Amino acid sequence: MQKNDLKKFADQLARWAREMIECGRTPFRMVESEPRIGTRLGDLFPPLVFWINRQSLQAAGIVFFPQKADDGLMECDACAEALGLEHFVTWTTDRVTIWQRSAGGPLSTKEFPIKGDDVAAFHQQLHSLMNELKVLAVTGAVPPRNLPADYVVNLCRNCLEAGIPSIQKNCRQYLMQQEEIGCWIDSEQLAWHTAGTGLMRLLLLHWHDTLPSQLHPERLERAFELSRSQLPKHLRPLLDQGLPLPELPHSFRVPLLGLHHRLEQLSWRKNPERATQTLEKIWPWLLERLGMQGLEPEWFGADLCKDPTLPFSYMPAREISCWPTSLLMRALWRETREEGHPSYQLAQPMDDLAVTVEESLCLPAEQGGRPLSGRPSQAPWLDRLRHHWPQRRFDLPSGTPAGLFQVLHWQGQAGVAQPVEIVFPATWLQRSFIREMARSWAQTSFPTEVRFTEEGRCHCRTNVPDPSQVTLKLPDEERRFDWVDLPSATPAALLLAALAPLPLLNTIHQGRLYWASGEELPSPGLLRYLETPLAADCWQLLTGKPIPSPSDIQRVPAGLPLPREGLLKLLERETLEGESSADRVLQHLCDWLQWETLPTLSIPAWLQPTRAEPSRTPKVALEEALHQTIRTLGQPRFPDTYLYRKPELRLRGYRITPPLQVRESFFGQVDLEDAAGRRFQVDEATAMALQLATPSDDEEVQLPTDSEQVLSLINDYRQDLVQLWQQLEQVVSAHCSGPRQAERRLRAFWEELSVPLPEDLPAR
Repeated sequence: MQKNDLKKFADQLARWAREMIECGRTPFRMVESEPRIGTRLGDLFPPLVFWINRQSLQAAGIVFFPQKADDGLMECDACAEALGLEHFVTWTTDRVTIWQRSAGGPLSTKEFPIKGDDVAAFHQQLHSLMNELKVLAVTGAVPPRNLPADYVVNLCRNCLEAGIPSIQKNCRQYLMQQEEIGCWIDSEQLAWHTAGTGLMRLLLLHWHDTLPSQLHPERLERAFELSRSQLPKHLRPLLDQGLPLPELPHSFRVPLLGLHHRLEQLSWRKNPERATQTLEKIWPWLLERLGMQGLEPEWFGADLCKDPTLPFSYMPAREISCWPTSLLMRALWRETREEGHPSYQLAQPMDDLAVTVEESLCLPAEQGGRPLSGRPSQAPWLDRLRHHWPQRRFDLPSGTPAGLFQVLHWQGQAGVAQPVEIVFPATWLQRSFIREMARSWAQTSFPTEVRFTEEGRCHCRTNVPDPSQVTLKLPDEERRFDWVDLPSATPAALLLAALAPLPLLNTIHQGRLYWASGEELPSPGLLRYLETPLAADCWQLLTGKPIPSPSDIQRVPAGLPLPREGLLKLLERETLEGESSADRVLQHLCDWLQWETLPTLSIPAWLQPTRAEPSRTPKVALEEALHQTIRTLGQPRFPDTYLYRKPELRLRGYRITPPLQVRESFFGQVDLEDAAGRRFQVDEATAMALQLATPSDDEEVQLPTDSEQVLSLINDYRQDLVQLWQQLEQVVSAHCSGPRQAERRLRAFWEELSVPLPEDLPAR
């Protein structure tokens, strides 16, 4: 039979089965065609499943339609195991066979030859099969304590999938009210994080048996809060960590509570091995829905960015993740394995400005996480960094991993010469965004040890305030260098210093080669040198991309080893005279460097060239340039940015629910009214400042009590807006064909920023 014919046949049997269920006395409550079942072999879709209780995943039998009775028995066996069945059925063209699962493989226990090929014969055969399944549903039932981990995984998956539609509806409304969250996450991803966090909270509380026995769906979240105090102390903060999430809808609380009761029947918390397997199996599936796929189960028990080869007993002093789902999952995984826990866990390090680094810390470089999209709404992350480091300007390009924000933040938190360990992919050293982290070393501490693993991870430990000797560790070698001997223009020089052959590094130390500053322009002699294998390998190691053709080289990258001027002039002269061949160039290079042959530079697999980025249209290029300018300069926020600069001011708070409306204005006094009906009588300067402020609902706005000081803040705000307008005007003019088009595009982008025009503010 063809696949479409089998589908039609299964649908017809399902219709007949539903009629028999409605009219007869059977333990079945429904029959389903091709449900998704997670098994040890991955997701399978059995053609027919007879359910006793679909919500509790209690099945009575499954039916497959192979070409022959013994085809695909491994998939059939895995599906039956995942549903907690000791039997399954195969239906072929000439017989129906009931199979019994066993340690040595499925065994045929009963066969029914199909007599005839008409509707009556198939209908009668289905009736006989359902009678057999009624008996097997009782005699072949697996005790709840013995149900496998796949069964529990399917229970959890069904619970989450049942609640996602209603949760996503809540998330759309929630994101409309939470501007800062909505800027970098969509409603579907937030819905999965909300559902996943709810599930992990339930499992964690269930594991410690803190939930009350009599529990109603309406009181579920309240029960979470009350049960928190009964958890061990190291787990209590986890229930409050992370992004604020919307409330769980009633339609999700019901299956969540049903899952809790079903886990009680399965004695889930009394079988640590099965509980651990459950978490290991559900985590990759959940990661895919969360947009965080790429993490392997063996990463549990360690920080997301940590080397997976480290033993679980080695825990970071603090464990960091942007998502409470991750923290809860790993904490529960450690509980089931009775592993140790970090001394401090943090879901949003950017929100905890008071925490200082007191000991060694493992920072997160998100693996498989969402990079920054480059939208201007990412500005709140940069604003938080500037709030802690007010004199810094962070120039981060589009595609910067979100984990780098946390790295920069914690480097700012760390005091001078405090030991901090940063773990990130070694390929980051080839990217432009890592330069911000390198620049921050000059303000806090310099690396003393950089270790590269075979998996492509870079462990960087810093604890000295001044440049000094750095130790570079490879799996089979260790090198030491002085910072003054390494080019400071590019962090990728660490890769070159760690992986380049020692003869190459010796020639640099002796002066026959030097580190390029990044300002060298191509010349005929330089282009001939760049055609050598040595230059090509070094170029790839520094940039992560193969060396371009000579016509495409505009300047050489910083940190590239270049020969001194004498050799370049010799190569240039021979090139002009037509005498320079590839062999002569290599011979001249060996003579200059005093080598017999050129050393080979071995590039690991994890540093192979990356795919070229797709070309951008002019419109996309302009959008990225505008957003990049906003990220670099920062978007002024009134009045918070300016109050931070003048902490000595005496302030007064105004609790406002926007929008504000002017009711009256008389002799310099303005009567304002907000959306909640509150009325404020203030002077004209304060009235303008309150209208310029953009608080969220029912938030307090702090302003100076002196009107002259208020006007000073407004004037500073205007000057920043003028500067921002001028910078954006230069960017738009460079991308648009005419002044009118440039002005229209600039005004449209300015409206997206939701800030006033500079000319609308008074000048002093």
